[in-house]
Amino acid sequence: MKAAELIQRLNDIPKDEPNFVDALYGALDSVEKVDDPNNFFPPAFSYMRERENSDFGVPGPLSHFIEQYFPDYISDLADSLKIMPTEPTLFLARRIFNSARIRRDEGSISALPVLIKGMRLAKENLQLESWMIEEIDEMMS
Repeated sequence: MKAAELIQRLNDIPKDEPNFVDALYGALDSVEKVDDPNNFFPPAFSYMRERENSDFGVPGPLSHFIEQYFPDYISDLADSLKIMPTEPTLFLARRIFNSARIRRDEGSISALPVLIKGMRLAKENLQLESWMIEEIDEMMS
C-alpha cells in the first residue's frame, strides 16, 4: 500500500471517534507494509500531533506499525519531537531509550543522539506541559 493511501485511511477516522483505538486497528489491520515508508513517517507523526488529545492506545496500533520500520523513522520522529512532542511520539522515543539501556541494542544506541537533540530543542523552544518535560528529562538522564 502507498503511504498516501494509508494516511487517507487514517484521515478518514473522525476526530471525535469514540473508539479511536479500534478505528486505528481497522485502518491498519489489512496493511502488511507501506511501499514507501519514508513518505509515511512525516504525515503519520503530523497526524499524531493533529490528534494530540486522542487516545492512541499504549503503545497502540499506529505506534506498533511504525516500529516495524526501525530505525528508518528515527529522524522523522526527532523532527516531530522538535515541532511538538505528543504522548505517542514520546512513547516511541521511550521504547528506543529503554532498548538502548536494557538490551544495549546498537541501533537504539545510535539513535539516541538524534532523539536527544530533538527533545532538547523542544524543551528550549516550546511551551511544554510539565509531564512532557519530566518525561524528556527522565529519558535524557
